[in-house]
This record gives sequence, C-alpha cells and structure tokens, in this order.
Amino acid sequence: MNRIHIPHSRSVALALGAFFVGAVFAQTHDHSAMGSMPMGNMQMAAANSNAMPMANAMADGEIKKIDLKANTVLLKHGPIKNPEMPAMTMSYPVKSPALLSKLKAGDKVKFSAEMRGDALVIMAIELAK
Repeated sequence: MNRIHIPHSRSVALALGAFFVGAVFAQTHDHSAMGSMPMGNMQMAAANSNAMPMANAMADGEIKKIDLKANTVLLKHGPIKNPEMPAMTMSYPVKSPALLSKLKAGDKVKFSAEMRGDALVIMAIELAK
C-alpha cells in the first residue's frame, strides 16, 4: 500500500494540539484569586473591551437608504475616530429600529457607533443641524 507523505504533518499536529490545550486551560482555569490582587491606580478596560464609549465625537454622514426589515442604514460618512475608519459608504446595523423612525434617504446626520462583536453598530443617530 502506498503511503501519502505530508511534510511537517507531525509538527502541525503537535502545534494544533498545544494550541487547543492552552485554550481549554484558559477557559477552565480558576481566576478567582485575581480578586485579591492590588489594583491601585490601574486603569481598567470597559466590561466589553470591544465597545467604544458613547462620549466619542459624533461622525457626519448622509443616509443613502434605510432597510427597516433588516434594521440597517446605508450611510455615506466621513472619517470615524473610534474605531478608526476612513470615509466610505457602507450599510450598518442599528441598535434600535426606533432610531430610524424619523429619518429618510438624503438626510444629513450625525451618528455614533460601537463595535459589537465583528460589526460596527449605530448606537445613536440624529439629523445634523
């Protein structure tokens, strides 16, 4: 019988095994002792480290399309400071359908957004003055 030789297959298998063992250990390890650690003047991250603070400056944009069924808004926007994003036109999910109730395509708006998982979600949006 012919054997198929895959170069470095043993190395790859060992590396993957080590990775998964480390991941399982990190999830099952008891971190309760950290509560007694002196935190002093340590700056703590928000509970959701992917979330940006609502105090961030609002970005400028123009609504191109609203999809109430998908709860999304297509925005042509200028640069966003946090997370850093260049000007572009893109569809974004919206935190609540109520945010879109008084808006329509063509409206100039100011908005703020947060990273929620892998998506940038519009958290606040209002007509620009």
